[in-house]
Amino acid sequence: MRTSIRSRLRMIVLLCGGLGILVVASVQWKTHRFYQNLAKIDELDEVNAHFSEINQLARDLLKHGNERTRTQWYSLMDHIEAELAALEFINEDAEGHREHLVRTHTLIREAGDRVMSYEDPARVPEFHGDQLFLLASRAGDQVEVLFGILYQRMQQEELWTLIAVFVLTAALILSLMLSGFHVYRYIARPLLAIREGLRQTGQGNLDVKLPVYRDDEFGQLATDFNRELENLKKVTSSRDALEREIAQRKQAEADLERTVQKLESSNAELEQFAYVASHDLQQPLRMVSSFSELLMERYEDQFEGEAKTWLTFAADGAKRMQELIHDLLDYSRLNTRGSPFGTISLEACMARAELYLLEEMVSNEGRLTHDTLPELWGDENQITAVFQNLFSNALKFRSDEKPHIHVSAEQLGGMWQISVADNGKGIPEAFREKVFSIFQRLESGQEGTGIGLASVRRIVARHGGEIWVDANSGGGSIFRFTLAASMDSMNSTMSQTVVERKMDA
Repeated sequence: MRTSIRSRLRMIVLLCGGLGILVVASVQWKTHRFYQNLAKIDELDEVNAHFSEINQLARDLLKHGNERTRTQWYSLMDHIEAELAALEFINEDAEGHREHLVRTHTLIREAGDRVMSYEDPARVPEFHGDQLFLLASRAGDQVEVLFGILYQRMQQEELWTLIAVFVLTAALILSLMLSGFHVYRYIARPLLAIREGLRQTGQGNLDVKLPVYRDDEFGQLATDFNRELENLKKVTSSRDALEREIAQRKQAEADLERTVQKLESSNAELEQFAYVASHDLQQPLRMVSSFSELLMERYEDQFEGEAKTWLTFAADGAKRMQELIHDLLDYSRLNTRGSPFGTISLEACMARAELYLLEEMVSNEGRLTHDTLPELWGDENQITAVFQNLFSNALKFRSDEKPHIHVSAEQLGGMWQISVADNGKGIPEAFREKVFSIFQRLESGQEGTGIGLASVRRIVARHGGEIWVDANSGGGSIFRFTLAASMDSMNSTMSQTVVERKMDA
């Protein structure tokens, strides 16, 4: 049967504590008995002193016999009687002598009464006086005997008390020695072994094995330690491979950082190239457009119908090319030429976008509604451009019904999800991802360059969010995009996707 360390310690404490209590109790009992015996001795001293007064009073009775002497005699007898009645002895021998002393006192009282029965002390027979002195002397001898018995009892009690204290003290010392051995064997030795095992393990020695002395708490601890050390050896056996993998990952991160730096440099060069190219391309396009318009104005009567159509196509193509180059240049600058971020009001951005499209809204009899919109962290101009693009598409791809656009917002942790719902034609599921690609248009011949939704996605990505489109249950589409509620939320989101965004760039 296994005994726990707690049970062993409890038994040691109970044993040593019990023996200690017995030693203290023995000493206290001996002290108490000592003071009791001292009190008895004091009482006997008083009795002995009073019996000693009997001889003097007896002489006074025999000599004078006056009233004052008689009163002192009766008072002394009553006092001695009360003291003898208060005396109590546990020892039977001492109690027997006390009873003899009580009877002697009675005889002394009776002898005194016979002496005092004579009014003239000179007529008291001599043998009455001798009897009174003899009884007083016997009483003194009996008191001395009681003193002897009491002193002998005190010596015996002191001897037995010393023997008991010695035995209990020896037992206590033995118990402490056994307890010390027990503590060393069952507690200190396992703890020292565990400390040594931990020290060697801390120095890198994984081959150490703790001894298991017995099946107790320390034995279980040593077993668990050995088992976990075996597991640690299995884990550290592949440490070199893990270090190589970490080195490879660090090298890959360094390579990725260099690649990102190259991409950033390349993007800057591409942006500069796009600016120069757009500037150089727009100049001949303006010439084509201007000369086409001059030809139409000056020689309109000389061109036949087909020639006019071709000339119109050339002018329109030049104009669309100018728009395409301008939109491409704006698209390339979205991440580098934006305004600084700050706290912005979505309702203000939405109102500005509505103002920019006021003419289209009126001509299409469109209606714009919205829920309460929050303030968040972003670029006010770019968020306005997002709303303007989405509103413009809702008007452009309207259904037979009057256009109705509704804007709502829902907070999701540190992000806000903005929804722009319309009742237009809707977007087929197969094209809901393609519409965000550059140069993608659902309908050929439709106005625009096909860069608008691609620019919207890039703006949202710059703000650390995402954008997607769902079908509206009532017909039409719902464009949903997320924006950070604060700078901290944006930094947290951007830190998770910065590498992917740079790779996309």
